[in-house]
Amino acid sequence: MSIKISPELRKLYAEKVLELANIGAGATVFGQFLSEKVFSWLITIFGFVILIVGYIISYLLLKKK
Repeated sequence: MSIKISPELRKLYAEKVLELANIGAGATVFGQFLSEKVFSWLITIFGFVILIVGYIISYLLLKKK
């Protein structure tokens, strides 16, 4: 089963996924500096994983014709 989406809507989805990835990574990485807890490399890596996955999904949405 495949869903047909117009190219304009696909581009919009790709942009929004990219924005969500940036917000998610920013919240996890820079949010550590606002909290009173000790800096965690695990949370930092998780933030960058969110960013990378978002970029990949965005690329895949734009790549399909």
